[in-house]
Amino acid sequence: ETDMKKQRFLTGSMAAVLGLALMLGACGTKQEAAPAAEKTAEETSQDAAKEDAEPETEEAAAEETEAAEAGQAGEKLENKIFSFVMPEEFAGIYDVEYSEEFNSIGIYDKQAKEAELGGFAFAICAFENPGDYAGMPGGGKIGELTGAEMYYSFPGLMKPRSSRVRNPATAGGALLDIGIYPITYCYRLFGMPDEVVCEGTVKDGIDIEELITLRYGKAECRLHVGLNSLRESCLIEGTKGTIHLPLFHMASKATLKTAAEKQSFHGKTDYLTQFDRVAADIRAGKKQPEHVPHEVTLRCMEIMDECRRQMGLRYPFEETD
Repeated sequence: ETDMKKQRFLTGSMAAVLGLALMLGACGTKQEAAPAAEKTAEETSQDAAKEDAEPETEEAAAEETEAAEAGQAGEKLENKIFSFVMPEEFAGIYDVEYSEEFNSIGIYDKQAKEAELGGFAFAICAFENPGDYAGMPGGGKIGELTGAEMYYSFPGLMKPRSSRVRNPATAGGALLDIGIYPITYCYRLFGMPDEVVCEGTVKDGIDIEELITLRYGKAECRLHVGLNSLRESCLIEGTKGTIHLPLFHMASKATLKTAAEKQSFHGKTDYLTQFDRVAADIRAGKKQPEHVPHEVTLRCMEIMDECRRQMGLRYPFEETD
């Protein structure tokens, strides 16, 4: 259970539609399966003559519960937030475990789990208030979000001038190469900012470093991006505590810290996660990814365009006014 909570925290905010479908299957059906098992126990206690049939009855109830948790094809599943109809091709392929405490679902490959190989795929948490999700695990332990401080830089200036990172003809520089990571992270946490402020250094036709400030009412994100150092970290700030990710662009560890406690959570994330999701969307015939729809990409590009405008950064292949 502890490992599953760790994985939920590191993978929650970013679930594909398959995960959402399976979560809703669990949320909508597991509560229906419980009364059936309870009724069987009650009938057994009232009628001692049925003791010989009890194992068979319990086995049937277990099979019914398992089928309900996996989700039935064509059946409408719903909880307080969502409703969904389980696609036929996914019914019975996965096992699910529902947590009422976090309104979350863990997804497991059924064959791998039955073979005692774990089989954990991912986990999803759903909340009516996005601030509760940002405070996971623990249902809003860091309180109301107040901002974030992110550093992402690497010594790109050590590469030859002809390299992609340092060449203006290939849109080199820090912003377009690595700045997109913290910008996207903040966008997913807070949405489109009310104000963008960018102060940077442009040399030899590329941006060497910049401080990007994204303002959201009372909240503020400060993003430090550069090609002249080696540093990566993310600190999400709230009224009651913080969440720290040392390597946020492919996180494997997160630390929750409040006045009352300090907890670390571990997992594994790499580029294969992205490849798998894109491949699944392509196989499903989708024209845009469910996890990062086109709207997210366009809004983040608008933020970067504003940063370039404020720094006066233009590339040789762009039309001049």
